[in-house]
Amino acid sequence: MKKRQMALVAIVMLGIMILPIHTQAVLQANPNTNGKKVDALEGWIRNIRSMENENASMGLHETIDAKTLKSTSGSNNIDVHMIKSTEWGTVAILSASSYGNTKKMHESEIKSTTGNKSGIYMPLTREWTAGGIGGRITHTLGSIDGKYYTYYNNSSDMKVGDALGTATSQNKGCNAWHDAGNVNWSEYGHAGCMRSDGGRLFNATFIHNNDASLSRAAVVCGEGI
Repeated sequence: MKKRQMALVAIVMLGIMILPIHTQAVLQANPNTNGKKVDALEGWIRNIRSMENENASMGLHETIDAKTLKSTSGSNNIDVHMIKSTEWGTVAILSASSYGNTKKMHESEIKSTTGNKSGIYMPLTREWTAGGIGGRITHTLGSIDGKYYTYYNNSSDMKVGDALGTATSQNKGCNAWHDAGNVNWSEYGHAGCMRSDGGRLFNATFIHNNDASLSRAAVVCGEGI
């Protein structure tokens, strides 16, 4: 396997605004460029991947398969995709570490992972992440390749990096940090995973519908990506 060259998942967070004709992407480090476009889970995951297509907003020359969302034209060493639950969790963990925001996010004047203008902005509104439970998420996303979302087997399944575990769970997380409540699991099918639900950074809600909401992209760079 070719070695990836990234610390953090080398995420460059992008605020996204997807328009009917083309896509505009802006650096999430600028608080004045937060996207206001909302969409359903499947719309986000497909539209964000399409940013790599020829003549799209990233200025790349990629060909993305419309069904699987995988590249059919070889690697350009960049992978642009909707942020997965595990990637969102990694950002959240860093924000609550000694390198991150020293205040609770919802009490910070600048609501970024660092508490200053250099961090990743977290508006503390419900954001779609690419992830969900079992048959419902695979039904929602159909033929989309599993590399582009976090698959949970059941309501007790936690993944490394998703920040959903507790201090004593096998995959330790930051449940209850920064005043977050417990993870919410709906009682039946789960279309996907909302993060930052209820105005708390670490909250997560696995919901059964496919409401329109905000989301963001992750850009991963490395040889062979």
